Amino acid sequence: MKFLNIIFSAVIVNAQYAAELLGDVALTSVEGVENAGSFGKHTLPVGTHIFGPFEAGFTSRQDLRLAFFGCSKGKGYITGGIDTWTAEAYVAKECDVDLPRWEGDNYISVLGTCGGHTSDYHFHDRLTCLYEQKGAHSTKVGEAMDGKNLYGKWENFETKERPLLDACGGHWGPTPDGQGQSYHYHVQDTAPFTIGCFGPNPDNSLVTVEQCRALYSGCGDGDEMTIDTKNGSFIVDPWCPCYDADGSNIQTNPLKVFSYPEIAKGPGGESVLQKPPSSPTSSPKKQNKPTNKPTNKPTNKPTNKPELSFALPQSRGPHALIFTIFLQLVVIYHW
Repeated sequence: MKFLNIIFSAVIVNAQYAAELLGDVALTSVEGVENAGSFGKHTLPVGTHIFGPFEAGFTSRQDLRLAFFGCSKGKGYITGGIDTWTAEAYVAKECDVDLPRWEGDNYISVLGTCGGHTSDYHFHDRLTCLYEQKGAHSTKVGEAMDGKNLYGKWENFETKERPLLDACGGHWGPTPDGQGQSYHYHVQDTAPFTIGCFGPNPDNSLVTVEQCRALYSGCGDGDEMTIDTKNGSFIVDPWCPCYDADGSNIQTNPLKVFSYPEIAKGPGGESVLQKPPSSPTSSPKKQNKPTNKPTNKPTNKPTNKPELSFALPQSRGPHALIFTIFLQLVVIYHW
């Protein structure tokens, strides 16, 4: 047992705090059923992928899918690295259609009713079919790639209280699992929707927007762009998953939780308001934005097919990582 604890500690110490930009940030821990209208109801098994906030982009390769939305040929193209809601709002204006919408029994949207899409099914947001809107603290819906738990959006549904979260999408507090005070993540209504990075800081303090952005090469790299939607125009920074209190990934309005220094410092930590911002790890390795925008990898790009289909995801996660390190240590020992 002591040997396993050493392995687990090594995983935590060496973990990178930047999350994947086009890949798993978590895996579901419960089964869900998505209402796909005329396509029927589809079971989403435990271990379904949960991605970050970004679309991989729409190009001519997605013409069939864009036509399904109601776009004429050549319309609706958008670069990758834009959160799914903003990307959908842009497509709606560009193609002069309403998104999301129901047409009879057909749900027309970039994402399905539960917040996921494509044949290699993965979530981006909502995850509403994974937990019930009742009780107090929302139940667990997934496990992040750093081993911490992800819960629904409510701190207390009965009082309609939302959690005060840091830039990673997490905070310290009790959970329905009886784990005491633990750092955990929540689903959010706005980007990054689930996980913007992996926290907390090494001293247990919550992660600021500035600390989050220090982890990603796509933050503040000068490629800001204006996205026009039916609700106005918005300036966004592609491939930057760190959002301030106003939902901007460019501005730096402090998140509400940092109005409470005793909460922001975490258990046994220093107040992050009393020291200069630093990244969550002493020597952070920045997460580079994808070189191909949109990606050419079939599992990450939006599907060209308007019909819904689902594939069982492979079971992987932190436990697999621990097992891999265990095997490596065994090899080194024998060598």
